[in-house]
Amino acid sequence: MAQRIQSYNPFAEEALRLSEKVQGQDGMARTSAPIGPNLQDGGGMSKPSVNAQPFNNLRLTQQNENENAKTRLPGAQASALGQARKGIVEQSGAEYEAQKMMADRVATMLYANDGGTATFALGIPETQAIRTQHAAEQKAIAYGSAELPFSSNNLPA
Repeated sequence: MAQRIQSYNPFAEEALRLSEKVQGQDGMARTSAPIGPNLQDGGGMSKPSVNAQPFNNLRLTQQNENENAKTRLPGAQASALGQARKGIVEQSGAEYEAQKMMADRVATMLYANDGGTATFALGIPETQAIRTQHAAEQKAIAYGSAELPFSSNNLPA
């Protein structure tokens, strides 16, 4: 046999909370539900006389959006941080390659220049005079000179 629906009795609910305190069970009274019957809670979830599915679907959709927003922010922050780090690594790599290329070129020039001794020798006056004489001879050979029999365009017949 079905039970008769009883009307809301505010004294009974208040008396229950008071008796819990007297018995030393204050923790039982800690609840997020307001005092009063569930029919007065304002939501469709606790009402047996209405279809609660639209209300529950809306509530769960909002809850889903809130949770997704909470997890989306740390992910976006981590992604931005990763992009910044990637940019720093790419820039550092480009700077390293430029320094490496410069060091390779300097090493090639020093090797071709006999370790730099030929360049440093140009600072010695005697060596500079010899180099200047050699350059003048090469110029005379290239443009032709009566004093040099085998210069360009001045070959013996």
